[in-house]
Amino acid sequence: MFHQKNGIKKIFPFKSLCKCGPCGGSVTAEEKFKKLKYNGFSKYVYYHCSRAIDYDCSEVYITEEDLIKQLIANIDNIKINKNLLSKSIKAEIERFHTLKTQVLQQEYVKGNLTDIGDDYLTNQTKQKQLSPEMAKSYLIHILKAGTSEERQRILSVIQTKFILHNRELRIV
Repeated sequence: MFHQKNGIKKIFPFKSLCKCGPCGGSVTAEEKFKKLKYNGFSKYVYYHCSRAIDYDCSEVYITEEDLIKQLIANIDNIKINKNLLSKSIKAEIERFHTLKTQVLQQEYVKGNLTDIGDDYLTNQTKQKQLSPEMAKSYLIHILKAGTSEERQRILSVIQTKFILHNRELRIV
């Protein structure tokens, strides 16, 4: 989901993942910054009830970090669209192959890399069925280290519905 402020589009991928538990309204997000003692800033993203249905809704915020931790903790209970996830993983593997042939191969030839083997990835690309372990690992990887755009894309494969209640993500 996009949020626009000052002409800059912000992506908050978890907005469409759940509904507010107490009132059933949508969940929205805010980005906050904290000035650090020795220069720089820390960025925090908070998700909370939009209060569109019930202005006095009692639901409190949850940090994006906590939301991700809870999703990962529930990974075995989440239903996913395996076909979409498989396509996403195969696209990532193809992206890696392109990187390998266009960049890493040159570095290998120059002697800057000792190995650029990818037999495992090639075998995974040829498989028709995605192993549950690989699917789960990929999902966790994107949740932990992906960009907002990658997270938004990967969340589209999750078929499980959630509610946010007392800072907890609960499966409906």
